[in-house]
Amino acid sequence: MTTSHLVRWGGVSALIGGASFVGLALESIARPDPERHRTALFLVPWAFAAGGIVGLHARQRWRVGRLGRVGFWATIGAMAAAAAGTVARLAGVDALVWLEAVGVVGWTAGMVRLGVATARAAVVPAWAGVALAVAEPATVAVALVLSPWVPLRSEGSYSGAVANGAAFLALGVALRSRRAFADTP
Repeated sequence: MTTSHLVRWGGVSALIGGASFVGLALESIARPDPERHRTALFLVPWAFAAGGIVGLHARQRWRVGRLGRVGFWATIGAMAAAAAGTVARLAGVDALVWLEAVGVVGWTAGMVRLGVATARAAVVPAWAGVALAVAEPATVAVALVLSPWVPLRSEGSYSGAVANGAAFLALGVALRSRRAFADTP
Protein backbone atom coordinates (compact mmCIF):
# COMPACT_ATOMS: atom_id res chain seq x y z
CA MET A 1 0.00 0.00 0.00
CA THR A 2 1.39 3.39 -0.94
CA THR A 3 1.78 6.27 1.48
CA SER A 4 -1.03 8.20 -0.20
CA HIS A 5 -3.37 5.23 0.28
CA LEU A 6 -2.42 4.96 3.96
CA VAL A 7 -3.05 8.68 4.40
CA ARG A 8 -6.35 8.54 2.53
CA TRP A 9 -7.64 5.50 4.41
CA GLY A 10 -6.25 6.89 7.65
CA GLY A 11 -8.41 9.97 7.09
CA VAL A 12 -11.48 7.84 6.50
CA SER A 13 -10.67 5.76 9.56
CA ALA A 14 -10.24 8.88 11.72
CA LEU A 15 -13.60 10.24 10.52
CA ILE A 16 -15.36 6.97 11.33
CA GLY A 17 -13.58 6.79 14.69
CA GLY A 18 -14.50 10.39 15.50
CA ALA A 19 -18.15 9.88 14.57
CA SER A 20 -18.21 6.65 16.60
CA PHE A 21 -16.75 8.40 19.67
CA VAL A 22 -19.40 11.12 19.35
CA GLY A 23 -22.18 8.55 18.93
CA LEU A 24 -21.02 6.61 21.97
CA ALA A 25 -20.80 9.82 24.01
CA LEU A 26 -24.26 10.97 22.96
CA GLU A 27 -25.73 7.58 23.83
CA SER A 28 -24.05 7.79 27.24
CA ILE A 29 -25.51 11.25 27.78
CA ALA A 30 -28.99 10.27 26.61
CA ARG A 31 -29.03 7.17 28.83
CA PRO A 32 -26.70 8.01 31.75
CA ASP A 33 -26.87 4.66 33.55
CA PRO A 34 -23.65 2.72 32.94
CA GLU A 35 -24.10 0.00 30.35
CA ARG A 36 -21.67 -2.88 29.89
CA HIS A 37 -22.31 -3.05 26.14
CA ARG A 38 -20.76 0.42 25.81
CA THR A 39 -17.46 -0.97 27.04
CA ALA A 40 -17.51 -3.46 24.16
CA LEU A 41 -18.67 -0.79 21.69
CA PHE A 42 -15.81 1.47 22.79
CA LEU A 43 -13.44 -0.83 20.91
CA VAL A 44 -15.00 0.30 17.60
CA PRO A 45 -13.97 3.99 17.72
CA TRP A 46 -10.72 2.92 19.41
CA ALA A 47 -9.77 0.72 16.43
CA PHE A 48 -10.76 3.34 13.86
CA ALA A 49 -8.86 6.02 15.78
CA ALA A 50 -5.77 3.80 15.62
CA GLY A 51 -6.20 3.67 11.85
CA GLY A 52 -6.28 7.46 11.78
CA ILE A 53 -3.09 7.66 13.79
CA VAL A 54 -1.38 5.22 11.42
CA GLY A 55 -2.48 7.39 8.47
CA LEU A 56 -1.10 10.49 10.19
CA HIS A 57 2.19 8.75 10.88
CA ALA A 58 2.45 7.63 7.26
CA ARG A 59 2.01 11.24 6.14
CA GLN A 60 4.43 12.94 8.51
CA ARG A 61 6.88 10.32 9.76
CA TRP A 62 9.88 12.01 8.13
CA ARG A 63 9.05 15.44 9.53
CA VAL A 64 8.10 14.90 13.20
CA GLY A 65 11.46 13.95 14.66
CA ARG A 66 11.98 11.87 17.77
CA LEU A 67 9.07 13.48 19.64
CA GLY A 68 6.62 12.42 16.93
CA ARG A 69 8.02 8.92 16.58
CA VAL A 70 7.91 8.36 20.35
CA GLY A 71 4.40 9.83 20.43
CA PHE A 72 3.23 7.56 17.62
CA TRP A 73 4.65 4.35 19.09
CA ALA A 74 3.56 5.23 22.63
CA THR A 75 0.04 5.95 21.41
CA ILE A 76 -0.29 2.80 19.30
CA GLY A 77 1.27 0.60 22.00
CA ALA A 78 -0.96 2.13 24.65
CA MET A 79 -4.03 1.63 22.48
CA ALA A 80 -3.15 -2.05 22.07
CA ALA A 81 -2.63 -2.41 25.84
CA ALA A 82 -5.90 -0.64 26.65
CA ALA A 83 -7.80 -2.76 24.11
CA ALA A 84 -6.31 -5.95 25.58
CA GLY A 85 -7.30 -4.78 29.07
CA THR A 86 -10.82 -3.96 27.91
CA VAL A 87 -11.21 -7.39 26.29
CA ALA A 88 -9.88 -8.96 29.50
CA ARG A 89 -12.43 -7.00 31.55
CA LEU A 90 -15.26 -8.11 29.25
CA ALA A 91 -14.05 -11.73 29.38
CA GLY A 92 -13.74 -11.67 33.16
CA VAL A 93 -9.97 -12.19 33.14
CA ASP A 94 -9.19 -9.94 36.09
CA ALA A 95 -5.47 -10.71 35.99
CA LEU A 96 -5.08 -8.61 32.80
CA VAL A 97 -7.41 -5.70 33.51
CA TRP A 98 -4.41 -3.63 34.68
CA LEU A 99 -3.46 -3.29 31.00
CA GLU A 100 -6.43 -0.98 30.56
CA ALA A 101 -5.10 1.52 33.13
CA VAL A 102 -1.56 1.36 31.73
CA GLY A 103 -2.99 1.90 28.26
CA VAL A 104 -4.99 4.97 29.26
CA VAL A 105 -1.96 6.62 30.89
CA GLY A 106 0.24 5.76 27.89
CA TRP A 107 -2.45 6.95 25.47
CA THR A 108 -2.66 10.32 27.18
CA ALA A 109 1.11 10.83 27.23
CA GLY A 110 1.52 9.54 23.67
CA MET A 111 -1.28 11.70 22.27
CA VAL A 112 0.16 14.86 23.83
CA ARG A 113 3.57 14.10 22.30
CA LEU A 114 2.12 13.15 18.93
CA GLY A 115 -0.13 16.20 18.88
CA VAL A 116 2.68 18.63 19.71
CA ALA A 117 4.95 17.04 17.10
CA THR A 118 2.15 17.18 14.51
CA ALA A 119 1.51 20.87 15.15
CA ARG A 120 5.25 21.63 14.89
CA ALA A 121 5.78 19.59 11.73
CA ALA A 122 3.14 21.60 9.83
CA VAL A 123 2.54 18.72 7.41
CA VAL A 124 -1.18 18.83 8.17
CA PRO A 125 -2.88 21.93 9.64
CA ALA A 126 -1.56 22.71 13.12
CA TRP A 127 -5.08 22.67 14.57
CA ALA A 128 -5.21 18.92 13.96
CA GLY A 129 -2.11 18.45 16.13
CA VAL A 130 -3.52 20.70 18.82
CA ALA A 131 -6.77 18.72 18.78
CA LEU A 132 -4.85 15.47 19.32
CA ALA A 133 -2.73 16.96 22.11
CA VAL A 134 -5.73 18.17 24.09
CA ALA A 135 -8.09 15.28 23.26
CA GLU A 136 -7.75 13.26 26.45
CA PRO A 137 -7.50 16.18 28.90
CA ALA A 138 -10.60 17.63 27.18
CA THR A 139 -12.35 14.26 27.47
CA VAL A 140 -11.78 14.26 31.22
CA ALA A 141 -12.91 17.91 31.48
CA VAL A 142 -16.12 17.26 29.51
CA ALA A 143 -16.91 14.20 31.65
CA LEU A 144 -16.39 16.25 34.82
CA VAL A 145 -18.57 19.10 33.55
CA LEU A 146 -21.34 16.64 32.63
CA SER A 147 -20.98 14.60 35.83
CA PRO A 148 -23.97 16.22 37.60
CA TRP A 149 -26.19 14.83 34.83
CA VAL A 150 -24.13 11.84 33.70
CA PRO A 151 -22.41 10.33 36.75
CA LEU A 152 -18.81 9.19 36.36
CA ARG A 153 -18.42 5.42 36.37
CA SER A 154 -15.45 3.10 36.01
CA GLU A 155 -17.18 1.23 33.20
CA GLY A 156 -19.95 1.82 30.69
CA SER A 157 -20.15 5.62 30.73
CA TYR A 158 -18.39 7.57 28.00
CA SER A 159 -19.94 11.06 28.03
CA GLY A 160 -16.54 12.74 27.75
CA ALA A 161 -15.71 10.83 24.57
CA VAL A 162 -17.32 13.64 22.61
CA ALA A 163 -13.96 15.46 22.94
CA ASN A 164 -12.06 12.50 21.48
CA GLY A 165 -14.68 12.42 18.74
CA ALA A 166 -14.05 16.05 17.89
CA ALA A 167 -10.28 15.47 17.83
CA PHE A 168 -10.51 12.50 15.47
CA LEU A 169 -13.04 14.24 13.23
CA ALA A 170 -10.51 17.09 12.99
CA LEU A 171 -7.73 14.63 12.19
CA GLY A 172 -9.88 12.98 9.53
CA VAL A 173 -10.63 16.32 7.89
CA ALA A 174 -6.93 17.26 8.01
CA LEU A 175 -5.85 13.94 6.47
CA ARG A 176 -8.46 14.22 3.72
CA SER A 177 -7.48 17.80 2.84
CA ARG A 178 -5.44 18.70 -0.23
CA ARG A 179 -2.62 19.83 2.02
CA ALA A 180 -2.25 16.31 3.41
CA PHE A 181 -1.53 15.01 -0.10
CA ALA A 182 0.97 17.64 -1.17
CA ASP A 183 4.22 15.85 -2.09
CA THR A 184 2.89 12.44 -0.88
CA PRO A 185 4.00 9.50 -3.06
